[in-house]
Amino acid sequence: MSTRPRFILPTELKLKLTPEGIDIEYDGDVELEQDLGQSLHKVIASGDLTVKLQRVTGSLQCGGTLRIHGEIDAEHIHGREVVLGRQKVRCTSISANERITVGAASLTVDAIIAPEINLDPKASGRVTVIESDNDRGATKIKGGFSVSDYDDMFGNADEFLAQRGLQRLGEAGPAPGRAVISSAVHDPPEVTEEEDTSDPLSLSLE
Repeated sequence: MSTRPRFILPTELKLKLTPEGIDIEYDGDVELEQDLGQSLHKVIASGDLTVKLQRVTGSLQCGGTLRIHGEIDAEHIHGREVVLGRQKVRCTSISANERITVGAASLTVDAIIAPEINLDPKASGRVTVIESDNDRGATKIKGGFSVSDYDDMFGNADEFLAQRGLQRLGEAGPAPGRAVISSAVHDPPEVTEEEDTSDPLSLSLE
């Protein structure tokens, strides 16, 4: 019998190559250390999802804990729990059914929503809306409107969230690992030093 490592492609695994990249869906835990030379377009796992790539793209969803290692240039990130470290994060939204933990990352994100959000004090960048039920403490992040603050200032918070596949906390939402993925393509703005008061994506609360 060969002593070489054995590779098994499970029958439950769904793989699809699209013009936008590769789609992966699996009823169980998934760990990705190889992208097969393609950009990730969509990854769905019913269990935990761990991604270890130099550059992570697409929409990532799981019913368990989502951990990402590497630079993130993605659309939507969702899990029961999401764990990010010291990395560059650029995406439309990050959401979780229970908890989001972010290390000393550099963020460019439209919205981060979960019942509990823990941000490293050294986390920096710009996030337009951050919504949670807990006290997050001070960070270097610009923006950080709550949903109610955003609604008071601009009056379209529900539309803002819906365009990003999100809902307010406490509203009936998708089952774990089946987050709503918005068809709208949104390109978050680059982080700059100056703030344009006519653009809600560039405002911050002092």
